[in-house]
Amino acid sequence: MEGGHDVIPERHDNFLDFGSGEVACAATGPAGHWNLGTAHFAGWDDNGPLLNNGGFPIDLPATGDYRITMRGSIKDRFGRTFTGGGTYEVTVARPMSFSTSCKPGTNFLVGDRYPAKVNVNPPFPAEAEVIVDFYPNSDPARKRRWVGQGIGNTFGHFVPHGQGAMVFDEPGEYVSFVTTRYVDAEGMLWLGRQTSSGVVAPVEREGIFLHGLRGFPFSHNVKMAHNGAMERYGDRENIPTSFMPHTPYLMSDPYPPYAPEDTLFLPASFSEENIVEAQLAMEVADANLARRLADAFKKRSVLILPWFQPVNDKWQYLHDVIEMSTDSFAWFPAGGPHPDTLPVQSVGSDGWDPFAFPEKKRIEAYTYMGIIRPGFPVMTSVFETEARGLYWKLSPNLFGYQFNRGINGDLPGDVYRIQAGAVLKDLETGRNYYDAYSSSLAIQASEGKGYAHSISPPGEKAIRVVNGREHDIFFAQDTHDVLEVGERLGVGGIVFPTIEADVIWHITTPSGEPATIVGRANRLGVARGTSTIPVDEPGIYRICPEVRWNGMTGDLPGTTRGCFWHCAVPRYRQEILKTSLPAMMRIDARGGVRIPLTWPETLSDVRINFGVLMPGQVMDQGFVEPNGGSWEYPFDPIQFTAQLPNFDSRNFATGDWQLGETMVFQFFLEGRDPEGEKGFRLGAPLPAPRHALQFPRADAPAAGTRLTLTDSPEREKPANQRRAFRPCASRTSEIARRRRRSASRRRVYRRARICRARRPCRCRAS
Repeated sequence: MEGGHDVIPERHDNFLDFGSGEVACAATGPAGHWNLGTAHFAGWDDNGPLLNNGGFPIDLPATGDYRITMRGSIKDRFGRTFTGGGTYEVTVARPMSFSTSCKPGTNFLVGDRYPAKVNVNPPFPAEAEVIVDFYPNSDPARKRRWVGQGIGNTFGHFVPHGQGAMVFDEPGEYVSFVTTRYVDAEGMLWLGRQTSSGVVAPVEREGIFLHGLRGFPFSHNVKMAHNGAMERYGDRENIPTSFMPHTPYLMSDPYPPYAPEDTLFLPASFSEENIVEAQLAMEVADANLARRLADAFKKRSVLILPWFQPVNDKWQYLHDVIEMSTDSFAWFPAGGPHPDTLPVQSVGSDGWDPFAFPEKKRIEAYTYMGIIRPGFPVMTSVFETEARGLYWKLSPNLFGYQFNRGINGDLPGDVYRIQAGAVLKDLETGRNYYDAYSSSLAIQASEGKGYAHSISPPGEKAIRVVNGREHDIFFAQDTHDVLEVGERLGVGGIVFPTIEADVIWHITTPSGEPATIVGRANRLGVARGTSTIPVDEPGIYRICPEVRWNGMTGDLPGTTRGCFWHCAVPRYRQEILKTSLPAMMRIDARGGVRIPLTWPETLSDVRINFGVLMPGQVMDQGFVEPNGGSWEYPFDPIQFTAQLPNFDSRNFATGDWQLGETMVFQFFLEGRDPEGEKGFRLGAPLPAPRHALQFPRADAPAAGTRLTLTDSPEREKPANQRRAFRPCASRTSEIARRRRRSASRRRVYRRARICRARRPCRCRAS
C-alpha cells in the first residue's frame, strides 16, 4: 500500500500431513502393462515430499512409446483427504538427426509457403510428419492447421509432394512441429523432433521496423548523435577511456547490424572473451504509439558509466534516453518527434508492471529469434528486450555439446544467419503489428589486429574465403540430395548478405538437356525458385546457382565453379554399389579412413561421382572412372583442415587429435551392363553383403549411397574415467535373414554409418 511497507512473512508450516497417504504407479509400454506398486509418504525435505521406498525406479528396456500413470492421496491436519495424479507420455528412442528447410526461428513474409522438406542423416526411409499451425493476426480462434505426412525415400529425403503447402496469406504468427520416426531391422526406434516458431510479416514494412542496435555499446558521448553509437564502423580494435587514454578498453560484445544488408565481422579469439549481444530494437510509424512507448521507457537523467567519465571535467549525464536492456549498457535518445530505437517490450498503464499486473497491460510486444550457424541452432528464444544474458561467446565455446558444433568453437570461415521477428499488439486500439529482420555475421582471422571487428555494407569485405576464392556475396542451399525418379526437383536457399538479389539456377539433366529456374531473394534474403522440373530420368542433375546484385555476382562457396549436383535413382533398383565398412567404427583424426566401394566387375564405363559435405559447406566433389570392380575414397582429416580452416581435427586447448564435425559422403555410380546398355538389367537380386549400400530390385540404371560421419559430444573427463571404445560385432547375416523374411513389410533398407562412439554399443543396421 502507498505509504506502507512490504512484508514477507516467514514460511507457514505446511498444513498437509506427509505422514499419511500413498501413491500408486503403473506403466504401459511396448512389452505390455506392469504395476510398479504403492508407496507411502514418509515426510518431506527441501526437494518436496518423500516416499518410503525412495520413489519408483522405472526400467524402460526397449525403444518405443510409454505411458506412466500415478495416482495418490494425502490428508491434511484436519483429516480431509486430497487426491491427485497424472499420466505422463514418454518416448524412448535412439536420436535421429535431420535437416529441415525451415530452421528454428525462421520468419516468413506474406505470400510465402512453408518449406516442408526434411533430410534424415544417417539416411533412413523414415516416416516424417510436419505440422504447421498458423495464427492469422495472432488470433487463436482463426488457427489453421496444415499436416504433411509420408515416408521419405530410401536416402532419407522427404518432400510431401501432392499435399499442397501451407500458404501464409496475411500477417500473423506460426508454430511448426517436425517429427521423424524409423524402426530399423533390429526393431529399434529412431526418433527426431524439432519445433520452430516465428512471425509472418508484411512484404513491405508496415507499422513497425525491426532492426539491430547501432554499434558500440560503451561509446556514450553526449555531444554526438545517438550518444556516439554508429550504424557502421570499420576495424575498430578498442575504445580508449578518458581517464586512461593510453589504455584500450576492449569492446567484446557488439550488436547485430542496424541495417539488415550489413554484415558483422568478428575475429576468432581463443584467449579472450568475444561475445555477440543479440539486442534488437524497433521504430514505430504511428507517432502516437511511438510516444506512448517512449514515455513508458524514458529515463530523465542517467549517469554515464564511471570509466567513461572525463578526468579533469564535470561528470557527464545523459538526458531523456531509453535503455535497451539492463544488460546492454546501450542508451538512445527518446526525445524528438519520432524516436527510432524503442525496446520490443510490453507496457502497463500508469507505470504498472505489465507482468506483475497483467490487467494493467496496454501494449504487448515480444521477439522471436533464431540464430543459426550451418549445422545447428546457436540460440533460439522468444523474449522481450529486457532479457538478460542474451548473448553467446564465439570461441572457445562447446555450444552445449551439440552435434556439429565443432570442438574449438567458431573458426575463421564460419558464418551465421541472425533472424528475428517482432510482434506488437496495441491492446487499446486492437491493432497488431509485425516485422521480420535477418542479417549476417562472419568469423574472420584476427590478422594481428586483436579485437578488430567491423560492420560493413555488401561488397566492402569478403564474407568468406574458401579455397582461395573470395566471396563478397554468395548463395547457400542444400546440395547433393538423392531423389527418386517420379519426384520433382525444386531449388531454393539463402543469399549472404541479406540483399534482394536475383538468383538463377542453371540446370543440366542427365541426358544433357539444359533447364533454367529463376527466383529473387526477398528482403529476408530467402530465394525460392519460381518453378520445378520433373525428375523423369536417373542420373546426375548438375546445378549452378548464380547470384546477381548491383553489378556483383556470386555462387556457391566450396566448389570450383559454383556448381554442385543432385542425383536421381529409379524407385526400384538392384543392389550394386557396396562397402565393407562396419555399421559403426571409430575414425582416427590423424590417419583418417579409406572408404572401400565395390560393384560387379561385369559393368563397363563405370563412373563414380562423389560429394563430401558438412552442413553449410561443400568440402569435396568430383568423379573418377576406375577400372575393375572397386575403388577407395581416401578421407584425410588433416588435408581437409589445411584446405578448410573451419574444419576441426584437433582440439586447440588440449592438443588432442579428434574429429568434431558431422560429414556426409555421397557416392553415385553410373555404368553399362554386359549388353552395352547404360543401366543394369540383372535377372536376380545380388546377394546381400555386409552393410550393402544399395537396395534389391532389377532395372537400375544408376546407383548411389550416402554415409554419415558424425562427432560424439564428450564432456571432458579425467583420462582414467573415460570409457574405452570397443568396436561393434557384426550381425549382418542375421539382419539379412530378417530382411528376407519381412517381405510383407515391403522393404526395410539398411545404411552404412560411420561414427565415433564413446561407449560400447550394440551393432545395428542403421
